[in-house]
Amino acid sequence: MGSNAKSWKLYLSPRFLASRVRKKGIIWCAHRFLKLIWQSTRPIRANLWGVLDNIWHRYIGKKQSDVLYAFYDLAVSPATFDIVWFLVLAELQRKQVGCPSLHIVIVPGPDAGFRAGDLEIYRRDDGIGYYDTDYMKWRLRNILVSCCWLISSCQQVTVCTSRKEAQAFQASLTRYIFPKWYTVRFPKEKYNMSHVVAAASKGVVLPTVQATPQARRFVSDWIQLKAGVRKVITITLRESPYMQDRNSNLEAWGAFVRSLNPSIYCPVVIRDTETAIKLLPSDLDGLLVFPEVVWNVELRAALYELSYLNMSVSNGPFMLCVLNPRARYLMFKILIPSYGATSERYFLIQGVEPGSQLPWASPFQRYVWEDDRLEVIQEAFREMCERIGRFSAEE
Repeated sequence: MGSNAKSWKLYLSPRFLASRVRKKGIIWCAHRFLKLIWQSTRPIRANLWGVLDNIWHRYIGKKQSDVLYAFYDLAVSPATFDIVWFLVLAELQRKQVGCPSLHIVIVPGPDAGFRAGDLEIYRRDDGIGYYDTDYMKWRLRNILVSCCWLISSCQQVTVCTSRKEAQAFQASLTRYIFPKWYTVRFPKEKYNMSHVVAAASKGVVLPTVQATPQARRFVSDWIQLKAGVRKVITITLRESPYMQDRNSNLEAWGAFVRSLNPSIYCPVVIRDTETAIKLLPSDLDGLLVFPEVVWNVELRAALYELSYLNMSVSNGPFMLCVLNPRARYLMFKILIPSYGATSERYFLIQGVEPGSQLPWASPFQRYVWEDDRLEVIQEAFREMCERIGRFSAEE
């Protein structure tokens, strides 16, 4: 916007315009002038198309009035667990408009089906060329699509093959749409924590993700076999080559697990997808690992729900705890100043004061705003166990 304003100011100067005509020619200047008009009017065109598209969708033709269509557009949204924020907000709007069911539509982005520049960011930070288009497609199928089924009202998920297909889909079927005034021509994102924080701060009762019944049955059987009557403590690790400063302190977690009373607790390690098929690090050698949940979102969500307590550093999969009131958790290592998405400024923009708790968090869901050092982990664990014990005694 500032750049366009500066360009307009220059072009309104007769001296500048005359010099450009001499140097570039009148055809180039006319083309530049029209380009400035096109760029400057984009917000107006976006709003106009939004109004026209939604008038068409709502009042013309036969539309489905019993379904809210939620468009997760990869032109403006990432192929990450951030989709969980989006799903909660979509479910909130579904309830508000009174539709019985939710239909998630995933729209491909401009860069091999994803947001422009996302793949390059992974490659630059990783530095080893591990990430490619196939990796991103794997995330689409195994993270984005799988997470959709954790919203009980979701009856269908459609992955469009092109934006043209998404446009036809929108025009032919949708009456109720999320985000509001979304169009394929001018997509809107609605996946940030700030949207959920804003809704919760107004006193809105948030929808939540939850494990599917069959996944709970599978995991319940596994717990009975492996833990018996012991209390399951999950340790979700981050071991990624991407943004390595955010990774788990494996030495501290290994020492913590070995400090637990094995007759009372059954610690279960959940490895990072990036390293799940590699040998277990020496710090964790001999510990119980649940490899299946690494590859299956429904099983992971069920394990989080059925465990006594879940513990982890900040990472994407742990969103399945953050937005599920049935899952008790302690999340560590939230602030990493070297990365934008984990900086103090980021959380302030999202509406979360560093050192505070999320407005919808239960007493058994806590952010620990310190690194995952052994003494920090042990103290937070002790306090949470005491809190759970007090609650159980009051019941």
